[in-house]
Amino acid sequence: MDENIYESKSVHTLIFTFSLPAILSLLVEILTSVVDTVFAGHLGAASTNALTAMGLLSPLLSIYTAFQALYAVSTSIFVARHLTHKTVRDSHFATGILFTFLVSTAVSTASFLGIDSILNLLGAKKEVFFFAKHYLEIQLISNIFSAMGYTLTSCIRAFGFPKIEMAFTTLSVAVNLIGNMIFAFGLNMGFTGLALGTLVSEIFCAGISAIWFAKRNLLPQIQSILNSRCIAKALELFRLGLAQTVIQALGGCTGFFLNSSIMLYATVTHVAIWNIVLKIYTLLLMPIVGITQSVQTIIAYYTGNSQSTKKQKTIRL
Repeated sequence: MDENIYESKSVHTLIFTFSLPAILSLLVEILTSVVDTVFAGHLGAASTNALTAMGLLSPLLSIYTAFQALYAVSTSIFVARHLTHKTVRDSHFATGILFTFLVSTAVSTASFLGIDSILNLLGAKKEVFFFAKHYLEIQLISNIFSAMGYTLTSCIRAFGFPKIEMAFTTLSVAVNLIGNMIFAFGLNMGFTGLALGTLVSEIFCAGISAIWFAKRNLLPQIQSILNSRCIAKALELFRLGLAQTVIQALGGCTGFFLNSSIMLYATVTHVAIWNIVLKIYTLLLMPIVGITQSVQTIIAYYTGNSQSTKKQKTIRL
């Protein structure tokens, strides 16, 4: 990769080129949960229980997203840092994909085995408990595909194709919207249908990203893992991604304590109201998160290619 977007564009242009698609991509991505919330509010008599279940599960789903970021963020940074060094790049890329799958599978499996205890801890009772359980069981499968999609789309940006990342994320939200209409209303599956719509969209996002890498011959080969110090690289990626994971997980824990306070001093229905407000609040944060992710990628490339002047300029801007 002698010529790439990092070399062909100025620092100012790079920041804009990466930030705008990243912001739009994140806004569209958060709309997935907003779409589920909107549909849950139109389930007739089941709407209140559905929205309450989503509100109770929201902190838990945030923690799952935090674990997804563990290898997604660090893998994309290492890909950008070693973009022009194929062997090193591919070994980190392959390790990141492998451990994304292992961690997400472990988290989903552990959650499934303790699902009743988790829901009791979250405060789900009676009808809300059954709504939340059916929804979460499907979300635990979605978690694995969502994690894989997160890592792959982040690496698409790191390879220098932020617009492709945005396109795939947007398409996955469209698939989610269509899936919700088909499963929840077309097939009368209600709240469970919303979870299935999300599952289909996550499978689509991970699948189309993998196909894109395969067509461009950018997917790392199996020997990239076998011929490298896999565990050492996994620990390297883990150390880099840990801070992001901890920050996001703490956000989920904060949501849990808020829900507990609401149920203690108000009613469980108020959890549903708070869930709607939280979705709007999250939308407002996305521009900052998008710029941060973009700048991380650009700085990583300049660091790996010893371009300290451009790196400092990127940080200042």
